[in-house]
Amino acid sequence: MRWPPTRGLPGVPRQGIQLASGDYTVHCDSDDWMDVHAIKELYTFALSGHYDMVFYDFYRSDGVSTYASAPRKVSTNNKDFLMSSLLCGRLMGSLCGALIKRSLYDGITFPRQNMNEDLATIIQLVWNSRNVGYLMKPFYYYFFNPASITSYGSAEIQINKLNQRKENLDLIFTFLRSKGIYEKYTDEINALKVGSRMYLDRYMLMPRIRRIWHNTYPEINSITVIRHSKMRTLSKIEYFGSLLGVYPIFKYLKNIWKDLRK
Repeated sequence: MRWPPTRGLPGVPRQGIQLASGDYTVHCDSDDWMDVHAIKELYTFALSGHYDMVFYDFYRSDGVSTYASAPRKVSTNNKDFLMSSLLCGRLMGSLCGALIKRSLYDGITFPRQNMNEDLATIIQLVWNSRNVGYLMKPFYYYFFNPASITSYGSAEIQINKLNQRKENLDLIFTFLRSKGIYEKYTDEINALKVGSRMYLDRYMLMPRIRRIWHNTYPEINSITVIRHSKMRTLSKIEYFGSLLGVYPIFKYLKNIWKDLRK
């Protein structure tokens, strides 16, 4: 198997690519870093439990302050629960948060877009795994830039991000259907669809954006669907604000409330 995947990816030369050859892989973004002892401890833990994958915790840093994430309240002994946790965001669906046996990549479909590409990949990897472990230690330092293009952007940028996310979510939905488990995760899937619309929330006062918002996964245009979706209560409130066309006002009041509490 080729790693990193190059087939069908425009602009990625095949020559000069170093292929992974070890039993396990880890991922680290160019602006992040890992604990110096991470690989040794994770590999030892994986061997001791015969794990195909090992999830671990992480630190978040904005360049000024660094803090550890809360331990993830997930059961890795139950694949259904693990899949649900990834789909609804209880467990961060990032390749940077797991040690992964390289053979799990055989036969998976790699996403082509940049939004939620890790989730589209890791869902398939978890499904392919037989035994998943969780080492409750933060090994990964995730640098979060609040001014990055993935956090902010014009209406057109947000629409493009929405379209990219939709393509990768379609990959996930197709995969779940192929395994006959799509209906099992209906509530989680609805939460993913709602999250896609939220790229446009700040521009909901623009009629064109409102039309795109309502036409994106129109099957979730129901209060009943949202009520049962696996979303945080605050996310549901924000969604209803968008549904009523008052989200920008809600966001403004929310920011004022945050400032007053400081």
